[in-house]
Amino acid sequence: TYLGQLFIKETGLKFSEYVMLYRLNTARDMILYTDEKISVIAEEVGYSNLNYFYTHFRNYFNMTPSEMRLQEEEKRRKEWKEKTIMAKIIGNALPNIPWQEKPANLDAPVWRYTENPIINRHDQKNANSIFN
Repeated sequence: TYLGQLFIKETGLKFSEYVMLYRLNTARDMILYTDEKISVIAEEVGYSNLNYFYTHFRNYFNMTPSEMRLQEEEKRRKEWKEKTIMAKIIGNALPNIPWQEKPANLDAPVWRYTENPIINRHDQKNANSIFN
């Protein structure tokens, strides 16, 4: 009992509550960042009873594991859509490289890169030229 009291004093939680929260947070991370089935995740974090896992999960996160996964997918889809729109806006302001012609004012070969749309050949030593 002394260790239990000391644990509560240090963490503010009973040891069993701490373990449950650790398992639920681990499950949340697996739900958000893997495509593993919810039942497999529940078992991997120590819940042999799926209904018990769902009850604890819903009580702690105020949503089911499936709802959380769908919410995260929607968030990622929205972020991707916003990035795509920005890329189109930025892309329209840039020269049409490499799909059309090389701008006349550039002597060095031009490179296409995801984070930096135009990079000179000398900046990328091991890259392939888009203009031979």
